[in-house]
Amino acid sequence: MKILKKFKFQKKYLAFFTVMPLLLVTSFIQVDCPVCDGTGTVTNSLGMENVRVVEMESREIGTMYHACGMFLMYGYEVDFTLKNEGSQDAIGWIKMVLVDFEEGKPTDRRYTVVEVPADSAWEFTFSAWFQSNHDEKRVTEVRLEVLTGEIPDETCDGIGTIALNTYPVVSNLKQQFQELYAAEVPWVPPAFWQWYDDEDTGTGAFTDNPELEQ
Repeated sequence: MKILKKFKFQKKYLAFFTVMPLLLVTSFIQVDCPVCDGTGTVTNSLGMENVRVVEMESREIGTMYHACGMFLMYGYEVDFTLKNEGSQDAIGWIKMVLVDFEEGKPTDRRYTVVEVPADSAWEFTFSAWFQSNHDEKRVTEVRLEVLTGEIPDETCDGIGTIALNTYPVVSNLKQQFQELYAAEVPWVPPAFWQWYDDEDTGTGAFTDNPELEQ
């Protein structure tokens, strides 16, 4: 009888030891991403091959720690002017890239939708937050690129496949993921974060400590 009770007590762990190996195995199996149907790209641009950047300026508006202080987020306000030299209105994407000068390579990217009427120049201003790979502040800059075709699917990092164990979630949220590519979705700090100026360093940052407001 005691042996049976002991067996029943251990039986509740059966699901755990059954599911965990399945999750591990399915994490290595790749399937076509349902958002881009395995192509790795989404959204066609219209007339963007005739659009060029004629003026651009970026200003850092702050930094903040994210993911328990593991890395810094850089906030930038980007002003730029696009000129459409074509005879049709252009609708498409601009890629904003955060460049780390110490490593000499891009560290993060953000996309935004633009529309430029035919044979005209338009000014734009966007705010964006970029993720770095370091927890210390570095010299960075934002650069722009006009995308003339399709853009990488961020859901699958542009490779066209995702792990099998994530497929059910991505598939159920397919419409929501696709809608993200139809409009600009800027990253905004949570409401409890507040900006303060550090007089000692001459810089600023977001903080959830109200004492630093002063």
